[in-house]
Amino acid sequence: MLANGLTSENLIKNIVSQAFVDSGYRIVTEDPDNKAVHVDIVVDKFWGWFSPGFWTISVYANTELTLDMKHDLKSEKIHVYQTKRRRSLAATGSLWQDVFLKNLYDVKMDIRDKIQRSELLK
Repeated sequence: MLANGLTSENLIKNIVSQAFVDSGYRIVTEDPDNKAVHVDIVVDKFWGWFSPGFWTISVYANTELTLDMKHDLKSEKIHVYQTKRRRSLAATGSLWQDVFLKNLYDVKMDIRDKIQRSELLK
């Protein structure tokens, strides 16, 4: 399901980075002045499954992340949990892709909302 060269780790990192950029932050890889907020991403769950039914099947995507943010002597954790489900007659590749894309969009929006309410980032 992933494009050539893209890993699930890179995908999650890109989603989190985009949520910060959408919230007005810059992403840096080096911080010689120690002014940036350090963010560790812990992927608790990133998986999909399907559940057969009598007439239809359900396809699920589930993502659970913890963002461990640190700056100076302060720290804060942001927990994100999103599940998406779609029903269909068959579990096609396009259905799986649609469910995961919608799940990842919800993850990004949830992170963005929580960043904007973060006490550490004020």
